[in-house]
Amino acid sequence: MEDKIKKIIRKLAVISFLLVCFSFGANAKAATLFFSPSSASCGVGGNVSLNVNVGSADQAMNAASAVISFPPDKLEVSSISKNGSICSLWVQQPSFSNEKGTINFEGVVFNPGYSGASGKIITINFKAKTVGTAPLSISSALVLANDGAGTNILSGLGKASINITAATTKSKEEDTTSKKTAGTPLAVTISSPTHPDQNKWYNNNNPKFEWVMSKDITAINVLADKNPDTNPGTKSDGLSNSYDFENVDDGVWYFHLRLKNSAGWGEVSHFKFQIDKKALEYLNITEVKEEGNILPQAKFSFAASETISGIDYYEIKIDNGEKEIWRQKADELYVTPAIGAGEHELFVTAFNKAGNSIKNSAKFFIEASVAPEIIGYFCAQADNKISTIENDQVFVKNNCILSRGDTLIVKGKSNYPSQQVIVYLQKDDEEVITATIKSDCEGNFIFIANNKLKNGVYQVWAEIISDNNIKSAASKKVSITVKRYVLSKILLAMDIFGMLSSFIIFVTFLIIIFWYIWHKFCIFRKKAKKEDYEVDHELYKSFVLFRKDADEQIEKLEKTRAERQLTKEEEEILKNLKKK
Repeated sequence: MEDKIKKIIRKLAVISFLLVCFSFGANAKAATLFFSPSSASCGVGGNVSLNVNVGSADQAMNAASAVISFPPDKLEVSSISKNGSICSLWVQQPSFSNEKGTINFEGVVFNPGYSGASGKIITINFKAKTVGTAPLSISSALVLANDGAGTNILSGLGKASINITAATTKSKEEDTTSKKTAGTPLAVTISSPTHPDQNKWYNNNNPKFEWVMSKDITAINVLADKNPDTNPGTKSDGLSNSYDFENVDDGVWYFHLRLKNSAGWGEVSHFKFQIDKKALEYLNITEVKEEGNILPQAKFSFAASETISGIDYYEIKIDNGEKEIWRQKADELYVTPAIGAGEHELFVTAFNKAGNSIKNSAKFFIEASVAPEIIGYFCAQADNKISTIENDQVFVKNNCILSRGDTLIVKGKSNYPSQQVIVYLQKDDEEVITATIKSDCEGNFIFIANNKLKNGVYQVWAEIISDNNIKSAASKKVSITVKRYVLSKILLAMDIFGMLSSFIIFVTFLIIIFWYIWHKFCIFRKKAKKEDYEVDHELYKSFVLFRKDADEQIEKLEKTRAERQLTKEEEEILKNLKKK
């Protein structure tokens, strides 16, 4: 039940894919799936090959799937070939089970699909196991039209049978001539100007073969097939010291040659040649991002279309740089060398073992490397516990004077957790001492010097290094001065005394300034009060004199009024004087 559900889901996936990807076509008509040839025979232990073809002459098809059944007691599948298939995409790669006696495939033909009488889908290579007739049948099949709706246009299913006989026996002529007879030709050395190396692949499908033969040779017999030790028989193919083939299919082939002289047919010579003419169809370049890794490098995975010979190597170039040859090992990723920050372009050419190639490119961005930071340093004496370094308050950042004989402890931080850190320590112009440590899960790291400090000036800095030796930018250098212990304590005491003296002088200066300002203020205030008093006294005296003068004038006018009537002006003056 579960297998049926999976099959239904796969068929629905194929139909959905076709609805989206392929153009609309005409109405469905008819298609058939069949074997070619429909019957064959071989002896036990022999090999036989059948093609599974589709016929759809009146309607373009773009997908086919099926389950092929065969008797596992009589046949076993040695291999399945997709060479020359009309299918460009496999929803389910061709697979087989010799235990169950089944073969499965689900293939797609890209737009405009396939229309024709006999389009090869796969080639099945069988090996005969026992004598008898082995029937082959097709079931659970679909052939979908290129009509945008995924219409099933399958109208017929073919059958096939393989007649398996006892081990093949040779004719009397073949049996006698295949055995070494005195005086018959020995096997000769075959060479090929077009396919010289028997272990290499070539994209030339017109192979040529040559050999050197003695003058007594009267006939030759040649054959090319996929069996390494075939006897071509005793049928004469004329007399020649070379032979050409044209338009040979992709695969591993063997050229067989047998020579004849007056004594009869001699030994068989064999020559292997390999052909892969099929062009590469795609090359995908995918950048693989790793969280926390922003060192100046990038990683990529490549996926090229499958061919019978397989991918040999990749030719890679970054920007306008030099080309390099890279051969992939298993699922290995390509890692760029250390390059500058910014946008770059990766140019890749994939070559298969026959020399066919395909190109593609991809742009990528390199983040600027971030240097680690030296947070501070701390020197532990013999009686100090190094565990106190966990407290950030004990670390200093300025150029403090440290004591000879102390142990230097440096703390730093980086943006790269759990990465290797190289710490550099140099005294004056002496040789640089390096130590490799590892940052914690937050990027923090602590370096403890192995040697006791000596008099002089030290500099310490750090770099982050990746697993493939790519380094980040270096941190800023921190300087540390080391003096003799007694001298350093004296200098420290002098520094403390100097700081205390400066503080006392500063406070005294403030007090003097404050007293001076207060004194001046008091003097000013006293003077101001005296001036105000003098001004008030003069005003008072002026007021008394004015009042006395006014009283005298009023008295005079009153006397005049007693003697006579005052004028209007005099009355007004008297009124005003009394009012004021």
